[in-house]
Amino acid sequence: MPNLIDLTGKKFSRWTVVKKTGCSRANGANWLCVCDCGTQKIVNSRALRSGQSRSCGCYRSELQSKRMVDMHTTHNDSNSREHRIWLALRARCTNPNNPAFKNYGGRGITVCTQWAKNYQCFLDDMGRAPEGMWLDRIDNNKGYSPENCRWATVREQQNNRRSNRNITVAGKTRTLQQWGRISPVDRKTIAQRISNGWDEKDAVFTVKNQPRGTYI
Repeated sequence: MPNLIDLTGKKFSRWTVVKKTGCSRANGANWLCVCDCGTQKIVNSRALRSGQSRSCGCYRSELQSKRMVDMHTTHNDSNSREHRIWLALRARCTNPNNPAFKNYGGRGITVCTQWAKNYQCFLDDMGRAPEGMWLDRIDNNKGYSPENCRWATVREQQNNRRSNRNITVAGKTRTLQQWGRISPVDRKTIAQRISNGWDEKDAVFTVKNQPRGTYI
């Protein structure tokens, strides 16, 4: 297998590469990427470098949204990253043709009235996106509003995903992913053990392939 070119931190159209997630001789490396709109996805290195994958699929629906709002645009910020994020959040909450609609509008995630109608309100409430941060909902079961949104890093977003489970061991509460970084076993093994009825402490700290309760 040829030497792997590290794409971490590199920008490919709307994708920013976060980390490598796997590699095979046939298909090369796969990378966790975050789109400018905030969507995360695993993308193959060939698709990134060839330009086959340029975004999460949000671009087309953003164009539709942009055409609708351009008639009422009173700001000069249409090409900013914040405006693209605003277009994307509206599209995935209101447009059934958006690739992410099923995980947002399709499950009841809404945009507050002032943001839905006015980009400037969104910008006034959130300010400019700091470098390396994306829009994140604090409670993933609630919609987009000033009180439920923040700028967050990719790691903070991953820790806040609704698929993440919190586990409390010895008085400390962490997500599966966080425990996986300090445990002798990986996150998937911890999750599998818990689903099989293991005590949470045993699931986190039992050395892999050793009897239950065998700690480091």
